[in-house]
Amino acid sequence: MTHKDQYYEIQNNLNSIIGSYQKYIMFITTTNEFSMPVFDRLKEVGWEHPLEINIADNGKPYLNRAGCLTGAMGNGSLPDPYSLCIMDYEFIQYPHFPRERAPALSKRQAIIYHGWAHEYFHHYQRSHSFERSMGMEGDCCGGSDHINSPAWWIEGAAGIFPNLWLRYYWKEFSEFENLNYEDVDVEMMNLDHYYIQSKKEMQGLIRSSDPNRKACTEFTDKEEYRETAYCNWSIFNAYVAYISSYQALWVGIPRDYHELGFDESFRKHVGITKEEAYENFKIFMNAEDPDSPAPVGFFPEGPITDYADFLIINSPQEIYDSRLEELKKNQFRSNN
Repeated sequence: MTHKDQYYEIQNNLNSIIGSYQKYIMFITTTNEFSMPVFDRLKEVGWEHPLEINIADNGKPYLNRAGCLTGAMGNGSLPDPYSLCIMDYEFIQYPHFPRERAPALSKRQAIIYHGWAHEYFHHYQRSHSFERSMGMEGDCCGGSDHINSPAWWIEGAAGIFPNLWLRYYWKEFSEFENLNYEDVDVEMMNLDHYYIQSKKEMQGLIRSSDPNRKACTEFTDKEEYRETAYCNWSIFNAYVAYISSYQALWVGIPRDYHELGFDESFRKHVGITKEEAYENFKIFMNAEDPDSPAPVGFFPEGPITDYADFLIINSPQEIYDSRLEELKKNQFRSNN
């Protein structure tokens, strides 16, 4: 399959789970000559930066200000600016690794699919903040009238999603036909491993696996900002889903954060405050046997649609509430 066909296959799957949200566009650039159609489309959607492929000092091509996600028409002229995912063709082929040290093709494809799911989840998050800015006032990314969603939720909810998603749905994708799970096991798909590592780190039994950060021995409001954080956000988000539900984590909170702001929406759907969740998480992680796997409901193994229904995010409250109970039962159903 071409990269374009692979993208359509992945995006169709994501649309069937999260929903189809407008103004999300994927671009793949190559050379200036072959990127002209991309440049034309970027002009159409209000891209305000130079349209020229440059060569970095390391020899890699890049489009200035490109990224995934980035945006266009975000200067107030539209209430819902475009979300753009602009990737270089070489990155699509060799994500995170130079050619000489790249893993097998299936692993590289899995990394890209995982990334596409992560970024589309961000677009979903943004779509429900409407004209209000995501993130915390004073965090990295500017904006106005913030809903004050902490970095741990923006990135962590969008981090646990592709891991649970890919470890179940990978068998449905054409490029993975006749492969084994080990052929596509990337990022944090081995969630129990990272869960145990996070427990041991919280209990002071091991150092951080990242030499650039200290061990996560507590979860505090420092995790609300990118520059001061050092804990595993995906594991914390899974904990929040465990004490409430994945429906609450992924759907309930964004259902109400435009109106209530993040803190009050969190309290409404999780049942406690952020600060109480921080403290309870530390107690939970320290009380657990450091080598025991996650309890039932922490990392559900079935289809995401069994335990999270994104498509009812705008449904009347009584419909939402009745569906919630069924989804929670599915999440905490043992797979044995």
